[in-house]
Amino acid sequence: MQPPQCELVSPLPKVRIEIADTGSGISQADQEKIFDRFYRVENSVHTEQGTGLGLSIVRGIIEKHGGEIRMASELGVGTTFWFDLALAQSDKDELLTKAINNLDSFSGSEIKEII
Repeated sequence: MQPPQCELVSPLPKVRIEIADTGSGISQADQEKIFDRFYRVENSVHTEQGTGLGLSIVRGIIEKHGGEIRMASELGVGTTFWFDLALAQSDKDELLTKAINNLDSFSGSEIKEII
């Protein structure tokens, strides 16, 4: 069974980092709290470990870089976490793709200059 998928909606130039598993998944109630400091998901065999700080720290770092961490999870299927970060520099292919997808933002002369 495939883990939940994330939908690519961010414009270029960005890079997406995605981490997926095919574990037990995270309930909707736990998903609402999973990024809170010191929150730990209690599993069915009571073997929870850790301090509950990891995802809170990750969220803070990603937000400081202008991103946002997201997740999709389904019980019994798995969980996918992802975030997008802006690239420091754009190459011509990325700029051209952005121009084609967003024609209102670029003039014809700007597109010719990119090419």
